[in-house]
This record gives sequence, structure tokens and C-alpha cells, in this order.
Amino acid sequence: MAKTIIDEILDNIPKDANISQCTFEGANIIVYTKNEEFFLNKGDVIKDVVQLIKKRVELRMDPSLVLDMEKAEAAIKSVIPEEAGVSNVIFDPQRSQVIIEVQKPGLAIGKAGELLREIKHKREINTELSKMNKTLEKLKKFN
Repeated sequence: MAKTIIDEILDNIPKDANISQCTFEGANIIVYTKNEEFFLNKGDVIKDVVQLIKKRVELRMDPSLVLDMEKAEAAIKSVIPEEAGVSNVIFDPQRSQVIIEVQKPGLAIGKAGELLREIKHKREINTELSKMNKTLEKLKKFN
């Protein structure tokens, strides 16, 4: 019997990754893990899977393990310097993602991405920075 893409992915991810779900989301394949260490440090495993199956694969923390929004926002604001000008923190719980709108993205990213990694460790969520003006421009295009 032929293997499905999901089976191929699961066969190439270590068992200790503790994958809770692997599913299609549009054209992407989403892999949810309950293993914090795997989520934070094993991006190379996912890259290898992408090379093997030639499909877009996104690793997300299992929603049951992600901080609630109020605690997460406080943690994010404690990491990003005030000079960066955080104007908005937008949560997308379905995608385990947070978008942080800032006036000075370079300050929010930190040297070599240090601050973004720290946020990821505290929040256990994918983090995206957006310059405030660009987000407003995108929203205006939809109206």
C-alpha cells in the first residue's frame, strides 16, 4: 500500500518529538508537537522533511501548551525594549502565532534575532514582527 504524505512526514520525525497532530491547512502541512525542546531547537528536522517531500511544512506548538494571551502579551512586552515602540500585539491562536507591531523592528528583533528567540522560548509560539505603518497599509488595501 502506498504511503501518504502525512505518513512520510511522521516516519521522518523522531518519536520523541511527541507529535500530537499532523494535518493539511490549505496547501501547507502543519505538524503540532507537545515537545518544547523539539519546537524550539529542531528546525533542521523539519527542513529535512521539506526537502524530502517537497511540500511546505510548518511546526507549531500544541495549542494546549501555549500561554494564555494576557500572560503572553506581558512576557512579550517585558522582553522588547520600550524604545522599539510596541504599538499592538495581535494573537492568532489557531495558527499558534503572534504578530507584534513595532515602530523600530531592529530594536525588537535584537542582535542576531536574540529577542525574537527569547519571546519564542517564553511564549512557545511563532512570532512575527511587523512595522506599524506596513500593517496599516495592508489593512487599507482590503477596505
